[in-house]
Amino acid sequence: MNILERIKNFLAREDRNVVYGRPLSVEGMILSLSMGESDEAELSLGDFGCISYQTVNVTVYSDDYLQGYDLLLSVRNEIATAAKNTVKIAFKRFNESDYDTSLGKHVLKSQYKIFE
Repeated sequence: MNILERIKNFLAREDRNVVYGRPLSVEGMILSLSMGESDEAELSLGDFGCISYQTVNVTVYSDDYLQGYDLLLSVRNEIATAAKNTVKIAFKRFNESDYDTSLGKHVLKSQYKIFE
């Protein structure tokens, strides 16, 4: 089972819709999981290459910005709890929020670093 499946199983609830990638249509609030790449590390004097790692991107699609932000914070706390015994993952940052006009939803994003 890969990291996305473990996180999806951990975050899945009856009142929560969790999908992979960008949804084509959104009804209610949706939590989306996808894989990403780390930022390019700055090279220092004497460095020959930079370290890169995979990330997990968690995106919330919501009608109400504040409800979406609350869900994003809740997911952050749940993942912090899961990191102790289920997956090796750590919060990295919140990314810039956006509004998707085609879906008519607020898009709130966060990113997590994978340790494997």
